[in-house]
Amino acid sequence: DTEIATNIWPELTTIKQPIAEMSSRAVDLLTAYVQDDAEAMSTFSELLQYELVIRESVSKPSK
Repeated sequence: DTEIATNIWPELTTIKQPIAEMSSRAVDLLTAYVQDDAEAMSTFSELLQYELVIRESVSKPSK
């Protein structure tokens, strides 16, 4: 989530991503890659938890 999302009008709905967890996981994968771990060199997908932060930009259309 970013500060700018709350500093404009209407406040924007955003997705809050787990940046610290993403960074930590990336370092773990890079470390394994440098140590020549075959699993780290394979292609895979990993889903991390995120949060939808609903703000003023989500509303019913005006009539």
